[in-house]
Amino acid sequence: MMKNNNCITGKHIFLQHLYMRQENAEVKDEYYKRKKCFFEEAGLLSGKKISFRDIDKEEIEKSIYDIRQVLFEVTEKCNLNCVYCTFGELYGGNDERIKEKRNLKKEDAIKLLEYLYPVWKEREQKGLLQKIMIGFYGGEPLLNFPIIEDIVQWAKEHATERLTFGFMLTINGLLLDKHIDFLVKHDFMIAISLDGDEENMSYRLDHNGKNCFKRVFSNIMAVKRDYPVCFDKNVNLLTVLHNKNSVEQASRFCMIHFNKTPFCSNLTDSGIHPQKREQFSKMNEIIPTKPSKETIKALMKYEAGFSETIRFLQFFSGFHFYGYNDLLRKDERNEAKKFPAGACIPFSKKIYMTINGDLYPCERVDNCFSLGNIHANNVLDVEQITFRYNQYFKNISPTCTVCKRKFACKRCLFHIEGIQGDKPQCSDITDNVMFEHIVSSVIAVCKKHPDLYRKIMKQQFSA
Repeated sequence: MMKNNNCITGKHIFLQHLYMRQENAEVKDEYYKRKKCFFEEAGLLSGKKISFRDIDKEEIEKSIYDIRQVLFEVTEKCNLNCVYCTFGELYGGNDERIKEKRNLKKEDAIKLLEYLYPVWKEREQKGLLQKIMIGFYGGEPLLNFPIIEDIVQWAKEHATERLTFGFMLTINGLLLDKHIDFLVKHDFMIAISLDGDEENMSYRLDHNGKNCFKRVFSNIMAVKRDYPVCFDKNVNLLTVLHNKNSVEQASRFCMIHFNKTPFCSNLTDSGIHPQKREQFSKMNEIIPTKPSKETIKALMKYEAGFSETIRFLQFFSGFHFYGYNDLLRKDERNEAKKFPAGACIPFSKKIYMTINGDLYPCERVDNCFSLGNIHANNVLDVEQITFRYNQYFKNISPTCTVCKRKFACKRCLFHIEGIQGDKPQCSDITDNVMFEHIVSSVIAVCKKHPDLYRKIMKQQFSA
């Protein structure tokens, strides 16, 4: 059956409106609006109503009890001077760090591990199998290699049959050749920063202003050649997107040379130095390129680039449940209570300690949001943490209430400008017109990749 270029085949309806062949922006906007209305009338955009709630002390206590990942900032030193580094001159509040270049003290790192160890032992005594991941971050963590050796040794001495430790680190690759034997011996998960080819790496410079691509590429290739099992299983590539590369360029380069799809992320837009905003805006002008079929297939394997679609379908399909309890509570399915913005329970993913002992829910949080310190009498004051989070929620809730993206917000609570005051400014707030574009985009993705819906429904993705 054919009518107005719309095609009904089997159980699927494919819409190709006449407006799609016109270039006028107003006509396209009208098309997006009509497309959204069609799905609303069909009852396919009747997602749960969203209301916001506070966090309670017991949730935070449980997340601390269940910590499975400990991340250390082992040094402020770095052998690169990347233009877009969040610890560089592009971002504010880094003057002391740039000047001091301190290392983490061994006794401070061990103190955090011993603070958490009794809880790990308690779970072990309950017969619970657990693996604690210990990560190393910088700066360039391999510049303080002795403390990595010390922490690994501590973990080996405290491991049991039921309590085991794994290791991971994020590096720039320049010292990979020097320490690869140790990393392979202890089965490290290794994340290496690589933005693509030499032109794509134009912002990754050493202190002499020289592009580091050749040295990094050579070291990665050596690991691939000399330790193929470790390389295939444990090495991941991290790409920062900017105006010198693209998802297509970086993905194709990494697939050709390493048979790996990089994990792509955007430049951090929180904490930009006021005098560097123009420079940041220029660097952040990502050139849109149409990914090849091979790139799309590779990205789908890792769910990369599909988080908006995943979140959208999970919320609006009406057939996605996070557990059996959610499935059984049929009378509650019409309303979902969540935290404002993209907030998560503190320490539910990891705990991160800086070189001065400050504790954070992850390594991406600005230094003004410390939630504790390893040297304090009360290392993690849960009452105070609960109060602070709920105050942040109160500050941002009015903005979230009117936002059309609130069902699937990805904006970190601590990356919202002014979150500590009563008038925070969220750069991701979405109005009706923007939401219509999102709906159209999601439908287009599902039309091109019909297997994606089935995959989303069968697996639990961390969108």
